[in-house]
Amino acid sequence: MEIYHPDWRTVPTVALCSIFEILTRRDRLAFVMVCQSWKEAVTCSRFWRKFVVYIDQDFMEPSLIHLTQEFYKYIKHLVIGWRTPMWEHRLKWPELKYKDLTKRVGKFLVILYERSVQINVLEINNWYDVFYIRKLGYLMLRIVKNQYGLTSITLNNANFHDMNFINILVSCLRSKSTLEEIHVHYLSTLTQRNFDGWIFTSCTEQFTNLKVFTVNIWVFWHFYSRLQVTLSKLTELNLYLDDSARIIDKITFPDIAESQWDMFHVLLPNVLVNLSVKKFLTDSQMKTIVQQSFPLASFVWKYKVNKECCRKTCAICLRLLTNNHRDTLQTVVIAVPDVSEVPFIQRIIFLKNKCKKLQYFCFNRLRWQKKKRATRYHPYSLI
Repeated sequence: MEIYHPDWRTVPTVALCSIFEILTRRDRLAFVMVCQSWKEAVTCSRFWRKFVVYIDQDFMEPSLIHLTQEFYKYIKHLVIGWRTPMWEHRLKWPELKYKDLTKRVGKFLVILYERSVQINVLEINNWYDVFYIRKLGYLMLRIVKNQYGLTSITLNNANFHDMNFINILVSCLRSKSTLEEIHVHYLSTLTQRNFDGWIFTSCTEQFTNLKVFTVNIWVFWHFYSRLQVTLSKLTELNLYLDDSARIIDKITFPDIAESQWDMFHVLLPNVLVNLSVKKFLTDSQMKTIVQQSFPLASFVWKYKVNKECCRKTCAICLRLLTNNHRDTLQTVVIAVPDVSEVPFIQRIIFLKNKCKKLQYFCFNRLRWQKKKRATRYHPYSLI
């Protein structure tokens, strides 16, 4: 009886792609080394367009370097950073491990630089300033300077040595005509202490096609008069405020004339503002931040620590949202666990009735979401 030996080279491409998607990075390297037909089946931009690498996890395996050398030309979306907080590694890792890690990550970055890999989307998350890996920050800047077609850049707590996010934005000037989204969110006060606002605004003026902008509200406030003129094509403005700005003027905002606020709709006619606050605000700060001139589409306020005047601030917040943003407000999330939502039932109902575009509302345990109407078609309407 003849034994049947299947030919693995004839496995359908659809089946190979389904298997490849669930494999780890090390198994993917073994997968592409089986035969030429298997390698050709997964050699497409679908699997390699978004490349996610964690410095403290993925670079421990040599397979990452081999895969980068094979499929670097398909990388269009690069996500790089640390997966776990740096202070945990400082207690566990010896100096030799940092040096070995620097060599591996440096080789990966050099491959991207020497091969002139052009990335459309770049995300740098949780990049910590450690003495042993400072060289990697400069290699990362070289890669950014080499980009000509960046469309989006995200800097989430990317703390390079002696370089705040302004230096990274300056490195993106070669992509000034293509860059459409900038997301800058810092959790460290060290970078904001050395913040140079005039270089920041001068750099932002070069990005003529910017449509989505995420920045600390303190930065936007202090350079409002210049930013509103340069960001004429902006459609979405994401402002956030948290404890990262506690060193800067102790959350004091400059006085802006009413005439400048009135020009907001004129200079930025299509923009919608999303405001996220993760700290306690006094009554005066709440009145300052929830500006009437802002076409506020989303408002999120989360705070956990109990304050005596927090209940009064919540009442002011609901009143300002109802009076100032009834025509544009779509989402409201207020999470203040130490304040009961029962005394604000009447205000919440009033806000819900006045804000015609409101889609979702959440006040601690009280939630409401607008139901989408099911569209019914006549049997002959599609003929």
